[in-house]
Amino acid sequence: MTDQEASFFNLFTCFAGRMASWFLCGSSLGDFLTNRVMKSPIKIMVDMPMAQLAQVCLNFNVEMQKSTGAMRVSLNGTPIDIHFLSDHPEFRRDLVYASAEEMDLARKNRISLTPKGLWRCQLSEEHPYYVQLPYLYGAVMDMSQPGWFVDQEHGPRNWRGAVFFDEARKRSGAELLGLILEAGERAGIRDAMWLGFGCCLGKVRNGGFIPSDNDLDICIDSEKITREQEEKYLQEIQKPMVLNGRTYEHGLCESRFQAPSRRGEGGRALWTSIGHRSIKHDNGVKACHWFWFRHGGVAWHSKGGRWVNEAKFNRAQFAYDFSKQALCLGIPESLVANMVTVDFEGVQVQIPSSSGACCDWWYPGWAKEAGGSSRKRLVMCVGQWEDPKTWTIIKA
Repeated sequence: MTDQEASFFNLFTCFAGRMASWFLCGSSLGDFLTNRVMKSPIKIMVDMPMAQLAQVCLNFNVEMQKSTGAMRVSLNGTPIDIHFLSDHPEFRRDLVYASAEEMDLARKNRISLTPKGLWRCQLSEEHPYYVQLPYLYGAVMDMSQPGWFVDQEHGPRNWRGAVFFDEARKRSGAELLGLILEAGERAGIRDAMWLGFGCCLGKVRNGGFIPSDNDLDICIDSEKITREQEEKYLQEIQKPMVLNGRTYEHGLCESRFQAPSRRGEGGRALWTSIGHRSIKHDNGVKACHWFWFRHGGVAWHSKGGRWVNEAKFNRAQFAYDFSKQALCLGIPESLVANMVTVDFEGVQVQIPSSSGACCDWWYPGWAKEAGGSSRKRLVMCVGQWEDPKTWTIIKA
């Protein structure tokens, strides 16, 4: 950040602090989420009457001028376009502000929300200036600028934590992803394959692999493929192959293969994990596969019984029988109903067209880089896979 930019944001912080409720919107929100320098004019949304804004401008001795669908002010020569929330009914209050339940959870976890329920984020590690974001900012971007992440440029980030995906492992991960999609093509399921979780977040926020992530997250929509196609894919990934003069007798499962978890004895696949290169000796990457299914308006993924342990699920919150039940995690099926093709580390692959909203669901507050697995918001206990009457949905 230049001295001029620092001077502007110092004044902007004072100016914005006089407003009842405001947040970044439009291209300025997109610039912040992808760590780019905010382009002029800065765009913000305010939840206040015009007269109140006029008084703030009077106090700072700045003039308001009409701009396209907004009022424009200038601070230190930098224009700011101010939009009024009351003029934009598409910005629903449940998108903009956290609910009382979310506010309570935020207080317990010391999450940086304003008293109104907006995110409060430091502009950069070097400067103590803060901006505010709508609570579901990914969903807001999906709604206001559909496909905003598809060809988005990303600014550099100073990563200070542990790094798994260095340049060599990025190449290995991209190689594995391409080979997986080729196997999916041969099995006739490529159109049902997409990237989720950390890979989806990585594409949206970082432009590729998150440095601290440690795997590929391959999602397969079981509703769109047959049992025969599913089994063919599981065979394809185990077929011998030759790559760069080297023979892999077990194909993409040469170095790692976790036998698929299934929906009961001999049922449809739920999860498997594979990798052709050694993680320890050959910059290898593992690829977790999640075979999604739908129930009750929710898309579910699970490891079956293997997932049931205290490290993942606290029984004080999720009541289940360790020996008789499996647990599933869910997301509203509308968020993963449609896909868009993106470039991920040089590989063309699908991710949800509502990827911003998916990141909101899986990783609340995802603009700030932090570790940890996806949040447990919808959980389903499965008693008998063959009997949906024994499936119980819990809202966390």
